[in-house]
Amino acid sequence: MDIGHVIDEQIPHETLQRSKQLYFDELATGEVSSICKFNYAHALLRSNKKDIKTGIALLEEFLEKNDDEIPKRDIIYFMAIGYTRLTDYDRAMVYVDLLLSAEENNRQALDLKNCIEKRMRNSGLWGAAIIGAGVLGIAGLTLSAVLSGRK
Repeated sequence: MDIGHVIDEQIPHETLQRSKQLYFDELATGEVSSICKFNYAHALLRSNKKDIKTGIALLEEFLEKNDDEIPKRDIIYFMAIGYTRLTDYDRAMVYVDLLLSAEENNRQALDLKNCIEKRMRNSGLWGAAIIGAGVLGIAGLTLSAVLSGRK
């Protein structure tokens, strides 16, 4: 599967609601299973920005509690996905690099790193293009004002 598709995938509302309901049903009993919590966090990562932040927070709880039921590489990988979706590329790269320091040939992590780097370049070029257009626009207005003042 293309990593760009994984990053940009949107979850259907019904699927998110089902995952949310399962999570809160377990939470009401006083104990949420690791797999239920992980599935809910994963669902949140494929939603809107607010939900993505909540999903990342749930994943961070796994790292803080040293829960071995969910592999750390999966948690770190999906945190990188979440930060990429938020366009927080620097933080996403921290998690990808952390994963690659443990598994240097991890294909998913390498693909994600390449995708993040590409998006960083594209957003940088886009930002530079916007600034350049603004500068040219101001220069054009200034030149126009100067030339119209000479007449």
